[in-house]
Amino acid sequence: MAASKVERLERAINTLEAALKANDLIPGNKKSVSYDKERNACTEIRTIIVASDFNTLYKADRRYGDLLAKGVEMVFRMVNHIDQDIRTYAEESLDAILRSLLLGFYHSRVLVLLITEIGRANAARSVVCALRRLAHLVHFSKCNRVVSYGVHILSALTSLMKRPEEAIQNAIISYTGLLFDTLGPRMKSQHSDKAFVCVLFHFHS
Repeated sequence: MAASKVERLERAINTLEAALKANDLIPGNKKSVSYDKERNACTEIRTIIVASDFNTLYKADRRYGDLLAKGVEMVFRMVNHIDQDIRTYAEESLDAILRSLLLGFYHSRVLVLLITEIGRANAARSVVCALRRLAHLVHFSKCNRVVSYGVHILSALTSLMKRPEEAIQNAIISYTGLLFDTLGPRMKSQHSDKAFVCVLFHFHS
């Protein structure tokens, strides 16, 4: 049963990845009006993850950890889809997946997924989607992991500050305060000082 779920998840991920790649290669004026492959694959990914307890499925099949991360990555990529309905469905699916992991008390896993996502060189919509959710969920950080999370978040923010997209710059302005409300008081002073200088310079540049 567990192996079957993992295999279904892997197939859905591969299907979604192939569909997104194929869609990227088609000229804009020839885009299909049907995106059933993307929607169906996303539904399968969402259904399997939401219906499964992470530890239970991971113990039964060690592939599940990597596949869950890959599935979330693909759904984040779907947030940049050309079709508005598909983008909305992708965001709804992400929220359902993250909520199910939070309800299972897999807070650290959720934060790692989001921190990883803001560190990717993805399209602006996907980055903003991840940064917004991270800003609202970072308060779930365990005290002994705040510094580690903070260092990776600061590294990602430093890279994002160099990107030209207005949506990303606005997101940094909107969500950095929320991130620092949690990270600032609990990080080592040298990291906090570096973060403050970087962000202050960015806001006034």
